[in-house]
Amino acid sequence: MTHAISSLEQAWDDSHRNAYLHRLYTDPHALPERCLKYAPPDALSPPGEESPHLILYRHIQLVPDDLVKVASATLQQLVPDLYGLGIHIPSPPVMNLVFLQACDRLPGLEMGASFTMGTTMFLRPRSGDMFRTVVRHEGVHILQRLYPNVFDEYYARVYPGLRIVPRHHVQALFHQHPSLIDNPDCSFTDTTQYAFPSTDTMIVVFYDKTLSTIALDASTGAPLPDVIASEYHHPHELIASMLETP
Repeated sequence: MTHAISSLEQAWDDSHRNAYLHRLYTDPHALPERCLKYAPPDALSPPGEESPHLILYRHIQLVPDDLVKVASATLQQLVPDLYGLGIHIPSPPVMNLVFLQACDRLPGLEMGASFTMGTTMFLRPRSGDMFRTVVRHEGVHILQRLYPNVFDEYYARVYPGLRIVPRHHVQALFHQHPSLIDNPDCSFTDTTQYAFPSTDTMIVVFYDKTLSTIALDASTGAPLPDVIASEYHHPHELIASMLETP
């Protein structure tokens, strides 16, 4: 049975071990992303003074107990809903939830979006139906991270012709298009990237600095029309969005 907790220690452990944050901190090519999403923006705290892990940790707080109970009930329904799609999760984990604090000095932290690392959801404060929707969405991302083979088998069934894009090729696309930003829920540092077949090419989709989806020709990196970007995305995001409501 899936249930939820709220632990700052677990959030620290998950972020400290996260390959995505490690890339932002160590890869020179990731500096534009880090400056956008994690580096302190003022002259008193120049880029490089703090790690993304510490910056993130300073902006989290516990989720109230009543919402943790709501999250537990929400997640208990998620696994049967996945089973209904033919996605069989063998041993659902305990999932951790923390809220991200608002910060005037760093309003662009992960572009204002909720996200996951390890088994922790980093959520913008919400309540009611919106809270349940986000918990379901982010819960799917945690399960995708823990059971990649289960989801790969599902993607092969529902997206005929889907192909894996090698990590070094995705890195080359990011170097080719500096406006692209990585997504912690399906980061190319630790998640398989896919290309969808179309009439003339294979299509990969990423986010840019406005959180718009950008479609690229998987072979050449050439930008494709916006209408294509609205139809495709990483399968992780497609499935998570589909399961936002019971």
